[in-house]
Amino acid sequence: MKLQSLFSCIDLTSLSLFDNEKSIERLVQLALELEKENYRVASVCTFPKYAGFVSKALVNSKIKNCCVNSSFPHAQTSLSSKLSDIEEIKPYVDEVDIVIDLGNFILNKPLVDKQISEIKKALGNKALKVILETGEIKDEKLLRQICKCAMRSGADFIKTSTGKTAIGATTNAVKIIAEEIADFQVKEQKTVGLKISGGIRTLSEVNEYISVIESYLPPTYFTNQTFRIGASSLIDDLNKYR
Repeated sequence: MKLQSLFSCIDLTSLSLFDNEKSIERLVQLALELEKENYRVASVCTFPKYAGFVSKALVNSKIKNCCVNSSFPHAQTSLSSKLSDIEEIKPYVDEVDIVIDLGNFILNKPLVDKQISEIKKALGNKALKVILETGEIKDEKLLRQICKCAMRSGADFIKTSTGKTAIGATTNAVKIIAEEIADFQVKEQKTVGLKISGGIRTLSEVNEYISVIESYLPPTYFTNQTFRIGASSLIDDLNKYR
């Protein structure tokens, strides 16, 4: 991918214990500076408490406003709480990243189908990215089942990781997800995006993931409509090539 195209697929992210309005302001300013220099990122991704602040800061920009759901990173809140959160941030955001409820998936798959489909229904035409937390899923069959569930229930993107576990994205997990997305595309005539996230810091790492995905999905897949990179430190490495 050309460098500008790569920047255009980045969700510039800050999800830190130490986030505050000043740190998020700096994040947004970085995104706006990049946009002025023709290296526009896809979105700025933050906690939901900053949704309104980021929306106001991006009012004259084409950069999207993305939030994680308040149940991030463990998904351990009720569906009603998640839906209430969606209603609160919906006026401000373009996209929402949620974590799939892995505990309930093992216990009660239909409940997780319902959770995702209800959240997608509440979001309407806003993009829903579903985080699988692939580093915590050791069984390939289970990972495939979870991926199918997320796509079947309305996910617009499958995302690898929250970045809050010891193992983030891996090439094997991305290979499995890309296979499942390609299979779903054939069977359902619907294209689902893929977001790689969790420990991605260099251009060489990104290119490695792209090489894996290219084995299953066409060159046209690599636009910010269907391909995203969840990162912030990656920007430092990409800036070396500008």
